[in-house]
Amino acid sequence: MFTPRTTDPTHCHQGITESYFCLSGSISEHDVGVYAPGSLILNRPDHPHRITANEREPALLADAWVGHPEKLPTQKMTFSRQPRR
Repeated sequence: MFTPRTTDPTHCHQGITESYFCLSGSISEHDVGVYAPGSLILNRPDHPHRITANEREPALLADAWVGHPEKLPTQKMTFSRQPRR
């Protein structure tokens, strides 16, 4: 669940394919296009991506990771920049 105006910062997953299925609300990836309910976003391994929720309503997404079983439990997001302090 993403509250309005929430952004998941740019990151990637090493060796993991991540997919989002938009169930309600709407989101954009890298502020390009709008994904409405029923939309599927597929991020290949090591592909940098950023998700931003619509300004007026929350977005509910189903998220799935696919990769080698030994990589999944230890997976960490690799951010493209340091978080603000």
